[in-house]
Amino acid sequence: HRTLARALLKRLRIPADMPCSQLSDLQLKQIADICQDFRFPVRGTADFSQAQATAGGVHGNALDEHLQVKKHSGLYITGEAVDIHAPCGGYQLQIRFLNGIIRTAHGTVRKRLTESV
Repeated sequence: HRTLARALLKRLRIPADMPCSQLSDLQLKQIADICQDFRFPVRGTADFSQAQATAGGVHGNALDEHLQVKKHSGLYITGEAVDIHAPCGGYQLQIRFLNGIIRTAHGTVRKRLTESV
């Protein structure tokens, strides 16, 4: 999401138009750190008409514990594509963040296993 990326880069005083290839190791570490612990003030809530996700997607029973489609090895479903029913107010966001953590952790483990073979 461009708006979030620009906010993160602005907070780190990194120009938004800087090519990734020109980022220093320190800047890359700063980006990783802020992505893992980004804090911002909540200034209010909106009504249901402003909800970003309310229903629909691939049913959870079709996925394994790594969010891989049981019937299609190698196909992973995360984020808004997963059918999650939860009230707005951060629940959907937390579920999506956890989706990312699960997928990243599983992908890292799989990559390490294939590299060690």
